[in-house]
Amino acid sequence: MPACNDRRERDLILRARTLMSAYDDMEEMIRLGAYRPGSDPRTGQVIKFHEPLEAFLYQDKEDGTDIASGCAMLEQILGEGAQ
Repeated sequence: MPACNDRRERDLILRARTLMSAYDDMEEMIRLGAYRPGSDPRTGQVIKFHEPLEAFLYQDKEDGTDIASGCAMLEQILGEGAQ
């Protein structure tokens, strides 16, 4: 994949993957209610992005998105904007 994307796209994808991985690490605590909102800013950020990232990844088999459009949508979700 590294050769398929430019540096900006790779950084964006890495940020999304990192957030999703962190959610996976904390998921059980979050679901059990062991995480108190505001107690850890990093976990709060992970929770904030979980649902939008999951929705972004959902795709029916009839749907299609090119790389540029996908990256633009990911930038919007993560609040990166076009830099």
